Formats: sequence, structure tokens, C-alpha cells
Amino acid sequence: MRDIHTLEELLNTRTPIVAVESHEEGKVLGLLEKLCNLNGRRLFIWNIAQGLRLSTNTDSIYGTQELAAALRHIQASPVNALYVLIDAHPFFDDPMVVRLAKNIALKADVVPRVLVFLSPEMELPDELNRYAARFSPGMTDREAILRLLREEVHAWLGSEGGRLRGERAALDALVQHLIGLTEGEARRLIRLAIRDDGLLTQSDIEKVLKAKHEFLGVGDVLALETSVASMGDVGGLAGLKRWLELRHRVFMEGDPSGAAAAEGNPAAWRAGRRQEPRRQGGGRRLEAAAFSHGFRCPLQQVPWRDRTQPARSAENGGGDVALRAVDG
Repeated sequence: MRDIHTLEELLNTRTPIVAVESHEEGKVLGLLEKLCNLNGRRLFIWNIAQGLRLSTNTDSIYGTQELAAALRHIQASPVNALYVLIDAHPFFDDPMVVRLAKNIALKADVVPRVLVFLSPEMELPDELNRYAARFSPGMTDREAILRLLREEVHAWLGSEGGRLRGERAALDALVQHLIGLTEGEARRLIRLAIRDDGLLTQSDIEKVLKAKHEFLGVGDVLALETSVASMGDVGGLAGLKRWLELRHRVFMEGDPSGAAAAEGNPAAWRAGRRQEPRRQGGGRRLEAAAFSHGFRCPLQQVPWRDRTQPARSAENGGGDVALRAVDG
């Protein structure tokens, strides 16, 4: 509902162009269809393969396969509608396309048509930017992941029969690791976890993390560490263990009773490691593995070659992708 509300606000301001950068084409089209139904508008969709068509019709409007031709048709139409132009970005080098889109934007007060440019990557020409607003569909939260999980489990039960079994801790970890992904990405990883044997265990979580790491394309920026350890495996560091235990109750179990006690020095990890002697079984890597396992978050490490070249990943846009890989 938040996405629909945001889109509705854009329509109410009569913004003539909306740029949507998303890989979730189906989700965005679904949002726009709901929005048009709520506001009594018609929805038209264009792509290079089919041309321009009404969303409720499979037949395209004759002669609108080329983007410039589709924009001419839209410019001549008096219909108060949303026109979704999918993967139109390669044609922004054509001055005719830019001029036609600008003409439509300039007439927005007379005919309130809205052009929605939808692509995985979107960079509007300067001539159109001043008439445009940007929109990105919200990322999945816990409730959305649980809904997708229920849908995929029901689909699996319907096709395979039987019963899904597993560990509660593994289920909680799966949900946490999928938060923030797109719905399509989350569905693929849920299927990876449940469809091979009908069991959901820690080994499935490791498979999910590896697959997530691969399709986010962060292999050159971060290395995934899948070793499992607990704080009981770490020798010494009693103060740090106590501090982490309190934090665990606050963040993982929703228990606010330890919140006041959990407030402490943000450098507790470093202080604990400096002040307490390390006994056998200690070590930075083991400590980090135990911490990540306890808080159900993936452990990522920067390869040594990249620690000496901090600008490398940022220049290639790897920083944003890396943050997305560890988020949630």
C-alpha cells in the first residue's frame, strides 16, 4: 500500500514523466494496474517487441512498434491514461524520441497523460529530467517474505504432496537473509531451500547465502564465509560474551528488558579483545564466525588484495552492491 500511496501522490501533482528503475517488471506493472483501477484511469503498455497496447488487451495498436511512433500516437490521443514504456532507455539517443516525450510533458496541464519509463537502469536525458520524478518500489520486509514463503510452500505441497519439515532456527534465518531482496530473488531462493528434499536446515541456509552472494555479483568485492561457530567455541572474552548476550535478547528476541544494560561502549568488541587475554580457541576469524552465527547474519570478508585498493570497488559501483549483499 505504501508504494501505491507514493505513486498516487505523484499523479496528484500531475508529474508528466515518472522514471522507474527496477528489475521487477511484473510487480511494477501490477502496482500501476491497481493504481489505475483505483483512479479510473486506463493503462497502456509499450515494449519494442509488441508495440503499444491497452493493458487489458493482447492486441497492439497498429504501427506503434517503434518508440517514436508510439509517442506520436500518445501525443495525438486525448485519453487521460498512464503509458508505461518498458526498456525505452536505449532510444534516448534519438532526438525525435526526446522531443516527442518533451512535447507530451509540456501539455500535461491540458491533457494529464503520464509517461512511465520502466527499465532496470534509467538515465533520463537532461531535456526530460526537469519534468520527471523518480520512483522505486519498496524492498521486501519481514511480512512480505513470510507471505512469499507461505505461497511457495503451498505451491510445493500442491505439486509434491507430503509435508515440509525443518528447524525453527533455520526458518528464522531464511526469512532474515531474504529481507531486502526483490520478490523475484526471494522466491528463487525460497525454492532453492525447500524444493530439493522438503527439509529446511542450516545446510539450506548456506546454499541460500552462496546463491545470494553469486547473483548479487559481489564476488570481486566480498568473500562469503560459511563456517558455523558459537560463542561457546571461543575461549575467554567473558565481558564481550555478556555484552553480546544482552544485545541478542534485544535485537533477536525482541526483549526490551536488557536494553538499558545493553547500552555500552560502541567499541566493546575492540575493548573486550584488548583487555581480556585470549585463551586457546580464540581468534579473530572464529570470533567473527560465532558472532555472525549468533545474530543470523552472513559473514563477509574483504579479500586482502582489495584492502590495499579501497577505491577499486567504489569506482566500479561495487560498494552499493556489497552493502546490499550484507543488508538484512
